[in-house]
Amino acid sequence: MRQTITALLSTIVALWTIVIAVIALQNAEPVSLKFLGLESIQMPFGFVFALMVAIGMVGTALLWPWWISGPWLPKSWNATKKSRRFP
Repeated sequence: MRQTITALLSTIVALWTIVIAVIALQNAEPVSLKFLGLESIQMPFGFVFALMVAIGMVGTALLWPWWISGPWLPKSWNATKKSRRFP
């Protein structure tokens, strides 16, 4: 089971990398990000896309332990339970 999850995650990251590379090559138009009245410098769309994907992946990796240990999950989903077996 653990190998399947690792293979699936590796495949997802590889596909994202391929998609980002294709978009970066096909669309080099400069864009700028606007947020709360502020505007960034103009950067190629592929770079902005890659940056947002990387921030999302790192953010998810950092927040995942907090999310799975929250009180909002049913007790049967709690990963800290001693009786639950992990491969």
